[in-house]
Amino acid sequence: MSFDIYGNPLRPGYCEAHPDIAEPFPCSICRHRQQLEQGRIEHEARIANEQREFRDKAAIAAMKAILSNESYSHLTLKETAGLSFEMAGQMLEEREK
Repeated sequence: MSFDIYGNPLRPGYCEAHPDIAEPFPCSICRHRQQLEQGRIEHEARIANEQREFRDKAAIAAMKAILSNESYSHLTLKETAGLSFEMAGQMLEEREK
């Protein structure tokens, strides 16, 4: 015998997650919730990707600015990449003075 999520006997043809819905599992409510969850996951992934792209562009711009500054031209690309954004910002401020 099958049971719903509440431990009650499952009626034939009813959803085990939504025992009042006369549709087999997964019912339309289950599918809708799954679509919403998938949409949320995809949205969060898009936002994370956009943030990563923004950080990457900012880092590249900061590294180019640092490398173009004669005071810091002795740094290698690897050393420049190791600098924090705060330090890069400070160097850019110094450059503008």
